[in-house]
Amino acid sequence: MNSLSELIQAARRMQASDIHLESGGPIYFRCDGRIKNQGGPLSLDKLRQWTMDLLGPRYDTLKAERSFDLSEQLGGARCRIHIFYSARGLSYSIRLLAQGQPTLAGLNLHPNFEKILQLEHGLVLISGPTGSGKSTTLAALIHELNLKKSLNIITLEQPIEYFHSNQNCLIRQREVGRDTPSFDKGLKDALREDPDVILVGELRDRETIQLTLNAAETGHLVFATLHASNVSEAIQRILSAFPAEIRDHTADQLAQVLQVVVCQSLVHIPKFEELAPVCELFFTSTAARSKIRGGDLATLGDTYYGAADIGCLHRDKYRQWLEAKPKLLKPARNAAPAPATAEPVVQERYEPAAPVQKKSSSGSTDTVYTIEDPDDDLWKAIRDLEKK
Repeated sequence: MNSLSELIQAARRMQASDIHLESGGPIYFRCDGRIKNQGGPLSLDKLRQWTMDLLGPRYDTLKAERSFDLSEQLGGARCRIHIFYSARGLSYSIRLLAQGQPTLAGLNLHPNFEKILQLEHGLVLISGPTGSGKSTTLAALIHELNLKKSLNIITLEQPIEYFHSNQNCLIRQREVGRDTPSFDKGLKDALREDPDVILVGELRDRETIQLTLNAAETGHLVFATLHASNVSEAIQRILSAFPAEIRDHTADQLAQVLQVVVCQSLVHIPKFEELAPVCELFFTSTAARSKIRGGDLATLGDTYYGAADIGCLHRDKYRQWLEAKPKLLKPARNAAPAPATAEPVVQERYEPAAPVQKKSSSGSTDTVYTIEDPDDDLWKAIRDLEKK
């Protein structure tokens, strides 16, 4: 492979979901959930050159912080890229994102997810391990809201993986590290931006969690993700972020605002020979809120069986439903982008830099503007998407 773009194109032909690179080792592809290697060793010089070409001046940040996250359009696909150093040197983990907008049905998610779309306030947590599809599920929920409601939606993401064109909703996406310095700063800003819905890409620290709870408490619908394998663990991770002396107050606040916890993982389903999300769906009830306030998280799962009427679904029941389906839909990685809407094309991604003069072929002088960050392709991707 002579470039990252050629590598992405090869991965698309293989229907791979991920690519893993490490200096001195072969290229690894994840296909249908399984890792396989291909080709000879990838030299450090080649990998370093790819990295410098990709990052430009941001390469200095990678060297200083020893890791770097970005999303790029390469080889005809939108990719989420994590570059880092390991014991063997420079390494990559690349996720190829499905083209177009994900939908609940297209992701093979249970019809009970539709109940989430009816909520008007409170906190919705999407949890699961890394690579379980949390961001894609969130993107599908935002897309469904965009089709069915008229709302002002603010998203805080790192990085932005799916771009949403405004349809019935006004959606303003902010990338942490570029459009806002941090999740907590973005949350403070969002509360001044007249939002109906706020999406927080990840709950990482106490301040972000507290601001998220406050936003949900003041009448907004807030979506957020965190790493947890089950409902009790998700709630415990939030509570343990706070010191013991205020944990009871936090538990009371969380019990008041929490609406739904989704815990998902990608599981290989032998019947279909496909990967699919298997989820726990936990909608809070009076009994569940009481247990959260009292810290009785060990028996929280018992409420699944007494609250099926409000949408709760245990992981075992969820898998039974999934395996009873006649077939699974498989998102096409080479699918066409989402259809264009009637909204105006975005003219500038950033505040314009100083104008420069450019002569046209006729000899007249026109004023044009330049993009502030020439290494960032998101602006171009947005324009390309909205022009189609």
